[in-house]
Amino acid sequence: MIDLRPLIHPSFWLNTNPAPLATDAERVLFFVFAVILILGAIIRLVATRRKEDRHVTETFSRLGNSAVTMGFLGLLLFFFSFEGIPLLGARFWFLLWALGFLIWIATIVRYVFKVVPVERKAELERQEREKYMPKSH
Repeated sequence: MIDLRPLIHPSFWLNTNPAPLATDAERVLFFVFAVILILGAIIRLVATRRKEDRHVTETFSRLGNSAVTMGFLGLLLFFFSFEGIPLLGARFWFLLWALGFLIWIATIVRYVFKVVPVERKAELERQEREKYMPKSH
């Protein structure tokens, strides 16, 4: 069983020269960051191919950009930690990474649930107004 008690001590996170990660933890961390990066690349490809709804395309584009960026940064942090670079391999960078990823996802969720409905409503109102306007040929 994995002992999670060290995770609650500040010295675990704020040590600038931490002990190396356990082999299993290294594999899991690398796998998670690599999967995020690969999924981000796939989502970006899907976003560039979808042209039906610009809001859906924009949402997929934002998700893809965040996943690719955070996957790359995660792999970079993993590299520094794996190589034992004192300051750049510190564990608090992983906390900052997770916080940044959560904030980025929160802005995407806000875009989907707050901004998109307003833009769709404005778009429908504009289409209603322009429906009666003469069109140039």
